[in-house]
Amino acid sequence: MTENKENTIQNQPHTSAEKKSKKALVAYLLFLAVLVISVVFILRYAWNSLTLYEASRPEYVMESVVASLSENGFASLSAEHLSFHPLEPAEDYFREMENLISAYGISYAFLKENFSDGSLLYGLYSGDRSENMTQIAEVSLLPESSESRLYILNLTHYVPGEILPCKEDNYYNVTVTLPGNVPVLVNGIAPGAEFITEAISYDQLTYCEEYVSLPEQVTYSFANLTRPCSIMLGAEEYRLSPEEADENGNFVLVLDFTDFSPREMPEDLQRYVLDAVETYSNYFSRDLEGCRESIDPIRHLFPEDSVYLTLADQYRREDMGVFSSHTNTHFLNESVTEYTVYTEDCFSCRISYDKSMTLSGGREMIDTTDNVYYFVRIDDVWVIADIR
Repeated sequence: MTENKENTIQNQPHTSAEKKSKKALVAYLLFLAVLVISVVFILRYAWNSLTLYEASRPEYVMESVVASLSENGFASLSAEHLSFHPLEPAEDYFREMENLISAYGISYAFLKENFSDGSLLYGLYSGDRSENMTQIAEVSLLPESSESRLYILNLTHYVPGEILPCKEDNYYNVTVTLPGNVPVLVNGIAPGAEFITEAISYDQLTYCEEYVSLPEQVTYSFANLTRPCSIMLGAEEYRLSPEEADENGNFVLVLDFTDFSPREMPEDLQRYVLDAVETYSNYFSRDLEGCRESIDPIRHLFPEDSVYLTLADQYRREDMGVFSSHTNTHFLNESVTEYTVYTEDCFSCRISYDKSMTLSGGREMIDTTDNVYYFVRIDDVWVIADIR
């Protein structure tokens, strides 16, 4: 019995050590589990923080801005802050930007930070090359909220502000001189009288104005245009761009009647003017019956008070007798060109011909004539108002 008691006493320390060892193991495992869970939590928190930080970058907000603008269209923006020339409709500006975006898409670039409110300013661009990009708009990213993570990450959440369209204003001026009866359209808009800076009579129509109403030579001045424009002068379209301007940003267009209205003369009118000119020429060569007695044979060719009738009568009285005798008068190589219509009651044309005559000695003489004749309609009859 004494021996059993001793054995019991000897086994007690061993049992107590085992219990302590088991407790230590459990504590270690619990510590290890807590540590693992903490590390996992910290790693997950760090991962989420980095994800949120990356997502909070303003570039991602700008991507959403670009996507929204591409979806809704540039014309959805407000242009109240922009100023437009009276002859440059806002619709044309938006159409041009839409075409640019459709062709080249939209890119963006950081411009500056506003340190007073923390907002970021970005520019939106479109174009075919990086060095030739056109800024089409500006957008501010406004800080909505901010938080700190992991003591080193500052997460700022941005929201886009209003997108404001931009319009590059490369000012240039256009001066157009043309007949006053020619319709003018600039970008599809008829300019008012306030754009007319000068209106004068055409020198070549001086005598014609005595008999019919004729347009003046009008000069339009379109100053401070900001974009390439389209100008319609009658049926002709002229597209102007800043690259074609002179060193001072000026365009000068001069449109005269000949340039504006080249056309074919009707055959019956062509025959009429040729007969009139032949009759007038035969008067001075004494090939017209009654030319020695009066100017009646050519009176119907001119207005009643025409200076040409006065000159013809003076020639008949003083110089007609010195003209050489001849026979076999006829016209060769007749042509009617440069038919130019000024109004329904006035036109001009260039008439050239060779007049052949056989002199009394048998020699042929060729007289070449090339003049511009101005005709006006009086009482529904075409008569010669001027010869140049």
